[in-house]
Amino acid sequence: MSTFLTAQEVEELTDLKQSTAQVRWLVSRGWSFEISALGKVKVLRALMEAKMGISSSNLAKRKAEPNVTALLDQMALTRPQRAKPKS
Repeated sequence: MSTFLTAQEVEELTDLKQSTAQVRWLVSRGWSFEISALGKVKVLRALMEAKMGISSSNLAKRKAEPNVTALLDQMALTRPQRAKPKS
């Protein structure tokens, strides 16, 4: 994943197509950004995630850890029952 939001993501964030309008939107809401040599608005992905309440470390942790309880429950449901020996 890129360090910066794509042009489409900046447009989706601001609901604005023109970079000058995007800049006004970002400034009015206190977002940090830069303008590239090509005049494109550059917003750090980490800033967007922090502002929007997304913790990238929590997302990475959740993706990396399976739900062991759910797996064990599923195994118990699909495991055939053994017949008990007669005494």
